[in-house]
Amino acid sequence: MTVNARLLISTFGIWSILLTQASAQTYSFDRYRAFVLDSDLATVAKVTGNDPVATKIIHQRPPTNTNLEWRPRYSGVAADAVDVMTFKFYNDQLFTIIVDYERRHTEGMTNADMIDAISATYGIFQIPSNPIVASEGPYGFSDTLLATWGDAAHSISLLRVAYPDIFRLVLTSTRLANIAADASAAAARLDAEEAPQRELARQKKQESDSNDAREKARSDNKAQFKP
Repeated sequence: MTVNARLLISTFGIWSILLTQASAQTYSFDRYRAFVLDSDLATVAKVTGNDPVATKIIHQRPPTNTNLEWRPRYSGVAADAVDVMTFKFYNDQLFTIIVDYERRHTEGMTNADMIDAISATYGIFQIPSNPIVASEGPYGFSDTLLATWGDAAHSISLLRVAYPDIFRLVLTSTRLANIAADASAAAARLDAEEAPQRELARQKKQESDSNDAREKARSDNKAQFKP
């Protein structure tokens, strides 16, 4: 057997051992730090120190969709690499965690550096065949999907956000995310269907309030007026 052949077999054996060890290790794809997908709002709010009342309501139609934002540095964790975390709830269940990293703490780090750092927590990653994804932000730039982790029930994505230029990690409960997306689409459709009726009701109330204000002014002025 040649030296090259022995070297090839040896290298293959090392990679086989590493892959076997990685496969044997169990990773938790349903959590980021102390936050666990499927948790309720009260549990997440307790960890962050936020008031549950401070959530932003996305859709009020039952079941309700709400978002909660948290900035660790405002909670006394000044050196934390996380700039802001957004927690998305459907029917009081956490289905998505969005982690935006602070640029000062990732300055100079390459995409590969970030993938390696995240892989230390979530294991073997996959490189997407189509890395360009549409941004949900207001500027319309396309973000880049760098790598993914997860299993059948959970999805973890590392993105390079175009503007501002930051790294973003997104953890999602696949089942709840699909249900929440369907609910949001249904709510948006109903909102659009009911918009004309709501506008008519708004106009009627505005007219009624104006009439009441004029009548009150008339009554007050009539009682006090002296020519």
